[in-house]
Amino acid sequence: MPELGGSYSRPRAYTYYRSDEGGGPACGDQPAPARNAFYCPAGDFIAWDESGLMIPYYVGGGDFAASFVLAHEFGHAMQARLPRQEQTGVLRELQADCFAGAWARWVAQQNLLEEGDLDEATLAVFSGRDLPGTAWTDPAAHGSGFERTRAFGDGFESGVKNCYPAPAERWILR
Repeated sequence: MPELGGSYSRPRAYTYYRSDEGGGPACGDQPAPARNAFYCPAGDFIAWDESGLMIPYYVGGGDFAASFVLAHEFGHAMQARLPRQEQTGVLRELQADCFAGAWARWVAQQNLLEEGDLDEATLAVFSGRDLPGTAWTDPAAHGSGFERTRAFGDGFESGVKNCYPAPAERWILR
């Protein structure tokens, strides 16, 4: 964070919920979404649906697929600590993917990557893509599979400095 002009502090909390057993923690007046994970800036916490998202990602995609989801949400927490906030929804999402890639780079530098981990992360990135025809200006847009993979790869190849500010001309392919 200091490299980017922000200051590092951990999110206040991390929590899981099970959508099959009811709702999760609210973020302001927004209920926790089923089959998803999110960063809540109002409460400064990261939450994830264990039964509807994380277990299926882990079983279907592997441990690093599930790790990518959390790294992406942690990327959103770091965005909240930066001096300049990205306003366009899809660029915020792609920037969080880039930060997740920078985290994966750190994991690799610690010699903690296992064979197949990057394939697992790429599968997770790609499976969370927007449907064809989704406008990049849509507030819920996360990017196409190619855009998301490019942003994750940029973070992995070059670290956080390649993530901030979000390079729209390189990530938005539509």
